Order: sequence, then structure tokens, then C-alpha cells
Amino acid sequence: MIRLIPFISLLLVLFACQQPESNRKKKLVPQKIPAPKAQIVPQRPDSLSIYFKNPIDFYALKKQTRMLNSGWFHVGKRFFRAKDSNEVYFDYWAYEFDTKDPKRHRDRALTFRTIKPFSSPRERYYETDNETLVGIKSRVVYPALGPSNFVGLQKEQILRRFGPPMIERGNYIGYFRGEQLLLFQLNEERIQWFKYFYLRDPVKEPTQIPKIFYKW
Repeated sequence: MIRLIPFISLLLVLFACQQPESNRKKKLVPQKIPAPKAQIVPQRPDSLSIYFKNPIDFYALKKQTRMLNSGWFHVGKRFFRAKDSNEVYFDYWAYEFDTKDPKRHRDRALTFRTIKPFSSPRERYYETDNETLVGIKSRVVYPALGPSNFVGLQKEQILRRFGPPMIERGNYIGYFRGEQLLLFQLNEERIQWFKYFYLRDPVKEPTQIPKIFYKW
């Protein structure tokens, strides 16, 4: 009997080894839960910076606007200063939109002011694309203005594009950044006219804006 005990023990071991996998106790291995991926939130384009970088393609506009006259203007103390003494300030007006005497600046419906190099005949040539835009005044709807075709738009459209106004004064709203200023006059919640200026000094507060800018 004593000799049978080792034999029986051996049978039990062999039987245990032949048990199906499902009857054995499985060792649980903790699963690693992957960390959630960070959601990438797309940044909203800064529409004001985009606009101030290129208010209009002035060279293309000159080609599209057939009746565009020009002359020199006195820069005064407010506009962006030319860096070169050989540069001059030009005043353009599209007199196809004028119903009154276009010689008077206040009666011109669409005007532009630029700085143009004037050292050589090539630089002075009208078709040369070498001007820096420092001013726009418009009270007309004109598709050639591209991103500056504001007249007739609703106030809400301007707010959706540029955000809350930095300037709110009566029926005027506006925006500024550095030396650049964009000003709108409203009439029954629609843009009646707008002005864009590249100034000599940066604007930090709405109170710095000269009152004359609120007049056409």
C-alpha cells in the first residue's frame, strides 16, 4: 500500500497537467488604459491683422479703375512718414463716382493716399507697382475694393468679421492696431462710409484719435 502512494501522486500530477486551459486559474494582467489624446482646437484667424496687412491690392485697383486722377498732397503731422526724402505723397480719387466738383476733397466719394518713390523716371511711372498705401476714404459700393468693400454692409457683418469694436462713439465704430486705424460711420446699422489710415504714431486709446477723422 505504501508503494502505491507515489504512483497515485504521479497520476494526480499528470491529470492536472492535462486539464483544459479553461479550468485553470488564469493570472489577471492589468490592462493599461491609454491616456486621452489632447484635442487640437483650431485657432480663429485674426481677421483684423489680415486686413491691416493688405487692405486692398492697390496696383490691381489702379488697373480696374479707369477714371482715376492723382495729385500731390500735404502730409501734415498725422500720416505715416516717408522714410526717403525722394518719396512723395500722392492723392488719388476715382471721379467716376463724383456727382459734385471733384476738385474739393470733401466731395470726392472714393480716394486713396499713397507714398510713391520719385527718384527715377521708372519709379515715377504711373504703372509701376511701388506705392505704400496710407489712406482710403470710401462712401461707395465698389467690388474692386476687395476686402475694403464695406459700404452698405450691416454693422453685424463687421462685428462678425473683426470682433467687438475698439471704438464706439455715437454712430461710429472702429478698430486700431499700432499705427493703423479703421473707422466706420453707421446709418441705421449699415456702413455709410469708412476710412482707413496708416498714421505716424501708434494708437493706444480711442481718445487719441483726432476729431477730424470722424468728419467726412
